[in-house]
Amino acid sequence: MAARVSARDWKGLKLGAAVGIELQKYIRHSYTNYDKLLLSRMMTREEARG
Repeated sequence: MAARVSARDWKGLKLGAAVGIELQKYIRHSYTNYDKLLLSRMMTREEARG
C-alpha cells in the first residue's frame, strides 16, 4: 500500500486521504465483482461501485 501511495502525485491531498483512496481501490478490485461487472457491460462504472 505504501508503494501505491508514494508512486502518485496527490496534489496537496493529505496522507490519510490518499491512503483511503488507494485502500478503497484495492478492496473494490480485490474483493468484489467490480471488474467482472464492467467487462460484461452489465453495469456502468457508477452502478458497479454502488
